[in-house]
Amino acid sequence: MASAEPESAKEAPPPPPSTAPRGRVNLSLVDFGLRFVLFAAAVSSVVVIVTSKQTVVGKLRGVPPGFPVQAKFDHSPAFIYFVAALSVAALYGLVTALASVSVIAKPNLSTKFLLHFAVWDTLILGVVASATGAAGGVAYIGLKGNSHVRWDKVCYAFDKFCRHIGGALAASLFASVVLFSTPAYSVRKQARLGIESMGLHLLPIDAALKIASSLQASDICSLGCCSRFCKQLCDSDYLWESLTRERWPYINVASSTGSSSSTLAQSPISMGWKSFYIQRHIEISRRAQAAVKFIEQYSPSSPIEGGDYLRTIVGLWDLKLSFIDAQMVLFKPHLNELLNLVGLHYCQSWLQVPGNEIIEALERCKISERQVSVKWWKLGRWFYGFRMRDEQQTRRVSLAALVAEEGEDVLEVLSRGAVNEVLRVQVSVGEPFASN
Repeated sequence: MASAEPESAKEAPPPPPSTAPRGRVNLSLVDFGLRFVLFAAAVSSVVVIVTSKQTVVGKLRGVPPGFPVQAKFDHSPAFIYFVAALSVAALYGLVTALASVSVIAKPNLSTKFLLHFAVWDTLILGVVASATGAAGGVAYIGLKGNSHVRWDKVCYAFDKFCRHIGGALAASLFASVVLFSTPAYSVRKQARLGIESMGLHLLPIDAALKIASSLQASDICSLGCCSRFCKQLCDSDYLWESLTRERWPYINVASSTGSSSSTLAQSPISMGWKSFYIQRHIEISRRAQAAVKFIEQYSPSSPIEGGDYLRTIVGLWDLKLSFIDAQMVLFKPHLNELLNLVGLHYCQSWLQVPGNEIIEALERCKISERQVSVKWWKLGRWFYGFRMRDEQQTRRVSLAALVAEEGEDVLEVLSRGAVNEVLRVQVSVGEPFASN
């Protein structure tokens, strides 16, 4: 008679994260406000510099007394460029502010405008910044002069004109700061609309959790960076408990047997499944580095003895590495081929992972064609009362071939080590061994 599953074991999904927009900043209103401020700052800068006309008599050195001298913005090409650039920025700010109003009124138009906003904001920012720099250089010469080229300062005489230029430059700098901020809001709004266009926040919470549960841990972390709703969804214990039990199946066994190792399953209750998963991942990676360092001490030209090789695999079993752990720690292309072999052998012989899954993992990690050399000595056969010379065999095979039928004999020798008729086993990543 089948036993009924206890009700406590049927854990319901966590309560849905709040999808209400309470406290959520309306980026469209912020964008409209910034663009209106840009328009106001640019218009102010243009008006201030255009009205900077000043005429002085007898104040400028080198000019005969009673001779009037006039200062206007159009006397300098830099100031003319400044007025033209800020006029374009003012027109751009007005047009984009009106476009932002249409986006607020018709949100379905957002995707059509936001990308264009970001591109044109950057372009106009470059124009305004260059005009501000050019006008600022000329204004500095008028204020301080340049003794090296004997350019005399003039602001002591044209004080009103210089004050107008300074005010226009300050307004232009403020407009540049606003233009620097607007692309950030456009990109953030585009990212939010990208998530909303997926309709994820419109789904029932159990359906959204079901979709997210099909992702890997790294993908869930990436999804959680997309929006506030996705972050709340991806922090759910329901997802991380599933990932934890999938990666470390023995936690399920420990929690159901009530053994002393059940603390592995009880600790997430206090810290949360996500924190437990991250802490466990860091601990496994740290402890597995001992095996990595042990193998890496062997140079490519020096073989590792079969006994040391098997002790390394036993150490991985003591760590209770799962198939996913082995892929993350040992199936890396930049590691020694011996480490790839240790991970393959551990998954095949100790974890009993099907060969096709191991081959898929090797191909996914781009290490399936890496090769290792295995050499072993077998006890010589007896012939008419005489023992013949010990036999020596060397095989160089790829990692993918070890999982297939052609590599079964090599993997069997590696699994048994130096026992019975096999006197010695060596493994190397270099070319086949020279005779000892």
